Amino acid sequence: AVLSTKSSKLVIYYSTAMLNLSLKICVGLFLYAAVNELITRSSRGIARKSDILGAETSRQESQVLAVGQMARVLVVVATGLSCLPVFHINLGTVLSFCGMGGLAISLLSKGVVVNLIGSLTIYLT
Repeated sequence: AVLSTKSSKLVIYYSTAMLNLSLKICVGLFLYAAVNELITRSSRGIARKSDILGAETSRQESQVLAVGQMARVLVVVATGLSCLPVFHINLGTVLSFCGMGGLAISLLSKGVVVNLIGSLTIYLT
């Protein structure tokens, strides 16, 4: 059976979309693995996630773990945001919604956020 022109265009469109999505996910996984490798090399493999607040690791190692965890989260969020246009979700709308939601949360929990940023600043210095 020969595919009609409309269905063949549809197959090409969806295969291109899946190729684009898989490429973005593969790049995200590569960056995540690179961050993990950098953390392992920087912390000499001594510190673990559970030791971030413990006294068993040096301050430098715990700082490497904290920054590394933030880098992991950043890679996952960036990968997720880069995949949204494949599903026809407007990235500007999502980011503006996050901005408004962040503003509402910051106004509601101003004291908590100030204490969190202050404690993070003390911890990293």
